[in-house]
Amino acid sequence: MASPRTLVLFDLDGTLVDGQHSIYATFAAIFPRFGYTPPTRADVRTVIGRSLPQAIGDLLGEDAPVMPMTE
Repeated sequence: MASPRTLVLFDLDGTLVDGQHSIYATFAAIFPRFGYTPPTRADVRTVIGRSLPQAIGDLLGEDAPVMPMTE
């Protein structure tokens, strides 16, 4: 007997759910923990939809740590 399949859908680009508040809140909480000034809401809106390494790099600018990319 085959096992039932489960589908899990994550919508992080605003198509089904507007997650901007949660994304901003996460960046605002995490940046200070690593010694960085938290980004503004306007800055966070500009990186929504990008990969996490790219978004963090764009928000930190030239101060961005080197993040290894995996395949």
